[in-house]
Amino acid sequence: MEILALLNELIYRQEPVSIHFGADECIETQLLEAREHVLVFEACNDAEANRRLAASSSCTFLAHPEGIRVLFATDQAQPVSWGGSAAFSVLLPAQLARLQRQESFRTIVPPQSAPGVTLYAGDGAPLGQWPLRDLSVGGLGVAVNSQAETAHAPGVARVRLALPGHGDVDCAVHLRHATDLRQPSGDLAYRIGFSFAGLPEPMRVAILRYIVDIEQARREAPLSNHAEG
Repeated sequence: MEILALLNELIYRQEPVSIHFGADECIETQLLEAREHVLVFEACNDAEANRRLAASSSCTFLAHPEGIRVLFATDQAQPVSWGGSAAFSVLLPAQLARLQRQESFRTIVPPQSAPGVTLYAGDGAPLGQWPLRDLSVGGLGVAVNSQAETAHAPGVARVRLALPGHGDVDCAVHLRHATDLRQPSGDLAYRIGFSFAGLPEPMRVAILRYIVDIEQARREAPLSNHAEG
């Protein structure tokens, strides 16, 4: 099982792991044991943080072995004793993402489920809302309807969008490009791309979790279509 093997590699290497939970909390820990269905990790030295972790309905794990981001999410952590020491256990994650370089891993968002992105000027005035086209923790792209709408691009200072199931992203941005793309049909498509400026860690984690969901759904879609056929 690939996930189990990768988790055991993190344990063998004693890789530090950060766990994000609640609104914006984070603790540092190490994984202790990974076996079929169960993952065990160290409790931290802060008893109150451990209590809040146990009360949280879900948590997200993040590690960086050799510069590769490893991300996975689990349901509620349960306090346990491991070798006489305080620890937590969670169900083994069903999916896991490995990102070679976080800024370069950009997912294309399915148009039918794309959330709207509201663009704001420097004075806070909303400039309009357009569908999200692509997303990474480095930035995002929106699809606009005409070349005239790309004229808003230089004045955009901040973006806001809601990621279904993962919370809101509200962050300052810098313009990367405003582009006309020739489609195979011969029609033109219009895109505006932005890079995030000072993206907070909880929003970074929310984006990564959203990307995991999209990529997992994309991998499962061919299997579903094959089964229906």
